[in-house]
Amino acid sequence: MTEISKVATAARSLAAIACLALGLATPNVGAAATLRLAIPNPPIGRGNPYQAPGPANTLVAPAIFDALTVIDGKGQLTPGLALSWSSDAAAKVWTFKLRPHVTFSNGTAFDAEAVVAALTYLTKNPLPGDLVAIEFTDVQEFQALDPLTVQIKTRHPMPLLPHMASVLFIVEPNTWRALGPQGFAAAPVGTGPFRVEKWGPEGIRLDAVPTSWRAPKMDKLEILFQQDATSRLQGLLAGRIDIALALAADDEAALKTVGAKLLPVPIPSVTAIMFLAAKPGSPFADERVRQAANYAVDKERLVRAFFSGAFAPSGQAAAKYVLGHDPSILPYPYDPARARALLSAAGYADGLAFTFEAVVGSSGSDGAMYQQIAQDLEDVKIHTTIRSSPGIRFGQLFRTGEWTSDAFAFIYGAEPAFDGIRALKYYSCDWKPQMYCDPKAEPLFKLAEAAPTIAARAQIGRQIMARYHDQAAGLFLFDSPRFHGVSGRLRDFGMQNTRIEFESIHVDP
Repeated sequence: MTEISKVATAARSLAAIACLALGLATPNVGAAATLRLAIPNPPIGRGNPYQAPGPANTLVAPAIFDALTVIDGKGQLTPGLALSWSSDAAAKVWTFKLRPHVTFSNGTAFDAEAVVAALTYLTKNPLPGDLVAIEFTDVQEFQALDPLTVQIKTRHPMPLLPHMASVLFIVEPNTWRALGPQGFAAAPVGTGPFRVEKWGPEGIRLDAVPTSWRAPKMDKLEILFQQDATSRLQGLLAGRIDIALALAADDEAALKTVGAKLLPVPIPSVTAIMFLAAKPGSPFADERVRQAANYAVDKERLVRAFFSGAFAPSGQAAAKYVLGHDPSILPYPYDPARARALLSAAGYADGLAFTFEAVVGSSGSDGAMYQQIAQDLEDVKIHTTIRSSPGIRFGQLFRTGEWTSDAFAFIYGAEPAFDGIRALKYYSCDWKPQMYCDPKAEPLFKLAEAAPTIAARAQIGRQIMARYHDQAAGLFLFDSPRFHGVSGRLRDFGMQNTRIEFESIHVDP
């Protein structure tokens, strides 16, 4: 038996187990009307689209819901449930014109009152875990001017409001009121191309909604939660999965043997290691130590070895196409001698030891990559211990700040608004629990919040990025890569950032 055959045999067993756990029969590979997708983690809050705007939620939510706007892979706004938007000169009064003839999956008509209901919940009484509500804290008033027009007034200039509206997923208001947020999470109703048939611990089974304005070209969608990247790869090789997200660049050769493709998809984020510089006694309180760590890691080698050179090293917290990105800010070069000199000047001539926390195994080659980073740091006597945490535990540590480590793997994510300043809010003096504080940067954050135009905010963002680069606030690595495996039986697969265009996909027998 060849190695590929062994992998395929193992994958069939894994896929069968996953499907049984979801309550399904073992899939029929020839069933052309079903699309099977494997993702690393389940959405936080299940079918409550307001729990978190992170990758797992933005992968699943567009299958069930629609937001007012959509942001494409280059940060450009495109219509969603809103066809157009405009504001007054101060960017404080916004008018959204809505798409006509849209219905929810239960047959109820979508209109401006549904948008008002969503904003009422998010601004008046959201659950503590409804992180999407944070995006709308400056919304002061809103009303339906007519069945297809919504007006939103904000306390301060909000030139990014249409960008924020990309996570304003609209729930069917009657079902939401009847079931409450927790009940709705188990039986969500939206305007998207699918409705939930069953939501279990291993995955979701969904039925097509042919009346959706984004009607799909298949009958069913199955989403499996598989944190282990090897399991996702094996499922695709065996033909039991059609799309396997977050694989490794070196999986391409194996995928080609079964006619599948590996697609690199950029997302508006920068992969980094965040220093807990505000932690008492942290060596990373000294900017020389932070700079030394940046000089010690060979980022060019990382992107060549683990990502086939498909993505670029970075020296800032804003990725390409993100508001505030400054192309003149270059990555820290690989310079171990300079790293050692900086450590010596900071009083660490004999080296130092630290621990950093990471979720390992969810994106193909991340474990090996972290080991290579640790080796580079070891070469300049920064002794590194990698502590692997499950995704749920990692999220708890991030929210509570109860870290026992000195740093953690992090993605400076610019979602939902493609706003680089947003990515640094966790690294500001105001964030609690505090992880990093640069008092001289705080006035810039306040200026950015008051900026009346996107251009003005971008200009201030570039100043912030330059300062955080010079201070080496984090160990900047590279623009975040994502490699996704796609079966050869799919046509017209499209993906923008973390949003799969489900309605465009054809599934061949």
